[in-house]
Parts: sequence; structure tokens; C-alpha cells
Amino acid sequence: MPGLFGVEKVVAIYVVFTLVLTAIFFSDMMENGFLVSVVGGRVVIAIITALLIMLYKRYPCHATYQLRIVFQIALLSYWYPDIYHFSSFMPSVDHWLAAADQAICGCQPALAFRETFSGVVWNELFNLGYFSYFPMIAALVILVIVKRPRRFDRVTFILMCSFFMFYLVFVFVNAAGPQFYYY
Repeated sequence: MPGLFGVEKVVAIYVVFTLVLTAIFFSDMMENGFLVSVVGGRVVIAIITALLIMLYKRYPCHATYQLRIVFQIALLSYWYPDIYHFSSFMPSVDHWLAAADQAICGCQPALAFRETFSGVVWNELFNLGYFSYFPMIAALVILVIVKRPRRFDRVTFILMCSFFMFYLVFVFVNAAGPQFYYY
């Protein structure tokens, strides 16, 4: 993959991997209407990436370099729903995780946590945490651009690799989690 930055290579590998999953679950994806959005979205992303590469080659500077990287990072919110779509074709492991919780803790920690920390304040704090997820990523990238520009490539590469590793685990370990498993 000559001409691609590290972050773009990681995204390209993820795209190929998810296209392989798409081929494996082709008939299921046709039924759910997910096939067109997966393949079409990846084609559009490839075109935009190619255009950004051409822009960078025509105007090689920090701004076009960072634009290429930031575009790939901005796609994290686009890739996130893949977890749900692909994991829905995998068997659920919630019952195994609930049994492990019971064996290790002697109770269901999620239920005990909910009994201890219930109420509007706790609910709003957790919602704030979920809401802050992607803005925190943006803040990290901006902070690195401003304070440590020489580490921009490395930090963004580690960030993207981390997310894609998490995404792959979540795809293959299909668990709704206690919030939905018990209620």
C-alpha cells in the first residue's frame, strides 16, 4: 500500500476485513438491507481518501497531511455501527458472561451496581460519559496537533489501532451487556 500513511493502512486493512465478513454473511446482509450501505460506504470512503492523497501530492504541507489523517479519525463514528451489524450475525455470549460474573463475584455485579447507584444524577453522569466519547477523541487529536505536532502520526496511529482492535473484539464477542441482557 505505497503512498498511504500508517492510519490509512490500518483503515484499509479494516475495510478489507469487513468486506470479507460481508462476503461471509452475504445472504444475511441482503435480507437486512445492510449490504448496500456497507459496500457503498466503503467505496465512497476509498474515493475520498484517493482525492485527499491527490490533494496532498499536489500541495504537500502540514495542513493537507493533517487533513488526510483527521478524515480517517473522523470515520471512527462511521465504523462504530459495524459492531452492531456484524455482531448480530454471531452467537450471543451474554449467558456465558453472566455465568462468569456469578462464579467470580457470587452475584451479578451489574444488578448490584444498579441498585447502589440508581437515580437521575447517576443516569445523567453515565449519559454524559457516553456523550463525551467522540468529543474526547477530537480533543486529544487537537491537543496533539497544537502541543506535540511531531507525535501526531504516532498518536493517531495508536488511537486508530486501538479502536479497530476494540471493534474486532466487540464484533466477535457478541454481548448486549447487562443493561440490555437483564432488562
